[in-house]
Amino acid sequence: MRAVKVSFDRPYANDGAGLFLWLAEINDVRWVEKMGYDVSYSTDVDTHINGSHLLSYKGFISPPHDEYWSKPMYDSVIAARNAGVNLAFLGANSIYWQVRFEARAAAWRIA
Repeated sequence: MRAVKVSFDRPYANDGAGLFLWLAEINDVRWVEKMGYDVSYSTDVDTHINGSHLLSYKGFISPPHDEYWSKPMYDSVIAARNAGVNLAFLGANSIYWQVRFEARAAAWRIA
């Protein structure tokens, strides 16, 4: 199958799709914070750009529906695991499909 390009730089309709994914994660966030765990948050883009930051932590938690990973993301998580960082995957379909990030001309979209 040939690769298809998509972009984060698009309008997001209030159709509930993004809300569904957030609701899948927010309960995990609420629970760990309620229990008083010392946690930090990182995005896929953070892990793609600077995955070595994972080595500073005791654990890495992958939320539900974390299907799309770049090769640098994958390599960083494997390196963290090999260095003794614990991994937890809270849903199915993790690391299902490889993606590539490309530079873009415009600045990050704020709206």
